[in-house]
Order: sequence, then C-alpha cells, then structure tokens
Amino acid sequence: MIKLNNENWIKGYSFSIHTISSTYVGEDTYGNPQFDTQRSDMGECVYQLKYKNNPAAVDKIIDLLSLSSECCSFINNVDIIITIPPTKKTRQYQPVFLIADKIAERFNKKVEKEFLSSQPHEEIKGIATDQKEKIVEKSLFLSKTMK
Repeated sequence: MIKLNNENWIKGYSFSIHTISSTYVGEDTYGNPQFDTQRSDMGECVYQLKYKNNPAAVDKIIDLLSLSSECCSFINNVDIIITIPPTKKTRQYQPVFLIADKIAERFNKKVEKEFLSSQPHEEIKGIATDQKEKIVEKSLFLSKTMK
C-alpha cells in the first residue's frame, strides 16, 4: 500500500501501482496512438474490468487486496465505503461499484453509492493535473446526508 501525500487531502492511499511501463509503438489504421503497456497484476485486473468488460476480474482484485495485511488492516478500520460517482455512466459494469460491493462483502462493510453525485464532465485521465482538481471540484457534490 502506498500513502499519497498531498496538502489537499486528509488521507489518501493507493493499494497498487497499475502501470509499470508504457512504450509508444506507433498508430493503428485509424491514426490512434498504440502502446506496449506492462501492468502490475492489479493493473491488469483493473484494465480487464474497465476496458474489456470482464466483471470476473473483481474477484482477483479483491484477492490481491486481501494478500496485503496493511490493506486488510486499513479496510477493517473503515466504517463505511463511499463510492465516487462514475464519469462514464454508460459502462455495462461500473468498476468502482463492483469493487466496492466486493470489498464490503469480503470485509463486512456498508457501501454508500448515493452519498456523492456529480455533474457530467469529460474524463479527466488525459487532462493536466492542475485542471483535474478544478473539474472535480466543480462537478462533485453531496447528494444526501449520513444518518
């Protein structure tokens, strides 16, 4: 588990590095850039879930998380899992919801999927870091209160 340091967060953690390396290898027949990407085990599972529509990858993700005593300890100390709203609401499977549900099932936690809502916005993965914060800040809001 990697602790993320940022003055804007109270706490932030990443449980795995997803991309080990990515090398540009040219363009496809449509002119889209192509990459030879090496992923960690977790990164490959997330890729399979998000981009190959493979919900079976969720079990492997949870198994990988469960291998880390630090991760298990972290999750055991969480009272509730609050999901972030998906950007691509049209996905057949919503990765964050599937993963949150499985973590909740494995660790006996409650999941809250409707606490946060968001206004539609473009995907932020290809946007400069300083712009990402502005986009998320403008689009994310509380949609209900905790009881």
